[in-house]
Amino acid sequence: MSGEFSRAELTRLLIASQAGDQDSYGQFLNWCLFKAGEIVGYKLFNQNDKDDVVQEVLMGVHKNLHTFDPGRDAKSWFLGILHKKLVDYYRRVTRTNEAEIKTEDLDVTFASTPTNGKLEALEVFEGIPDNLLQPLILTKIHGHSTKEASEILGIKENALRTRLSRSFKMIKDNLEKSMSDEL
Repeated sequence: MSGEFSRAELTRLLIASQAGDQDSYGQFLNWCLFKAGEIVGYKLFNQNDKDDVVQEVLMGVHKNLHTFDPGRDAKSWFLGILHKKLVDYYRRVTRTNEAEIKTEDLDVTFASTPTNGKLEALEVFEGIPDNLLQPLILTKIHGHSTKEASEILGIKENALRTRLSRSFKMIKDNLEKSMSDEL
């Protein structure tokens, strides 16, 4: 399939689809599949997610078929749905990446540093006061956002971020101290 229809043909197909014409709907969905695959493949930085995003676009087209206004352009309507699904994907990926603990920020790497195996995981938390551990546990272990965690603790979001930063610094210092003690 070349994927090439004029804007008028696409609009005609979509109007016929709304009226219940299965052949027109099939042709329109095939065009959507081709065009979404082409655009999503170009826009995504992780090609492993391409099929999932294309499927979400097709589901969005199906769910929103009743919202199409016959006086509008079908291609623009489709591209609006595609744009929203791409934005949803980028937000989801950004949230996932922000939630991960970035080990590359730490100066210490475990693979290259010889240890005698006595480093206990809990040693890195020694000496960290509860008011700094609570935000860390709520955000990194329980998965709360900083806004949710600040509401749970009854503090401002900026104060929570400051406590997180201080707890990460103390963990980093404890790791460095533990690693230097073993050498």
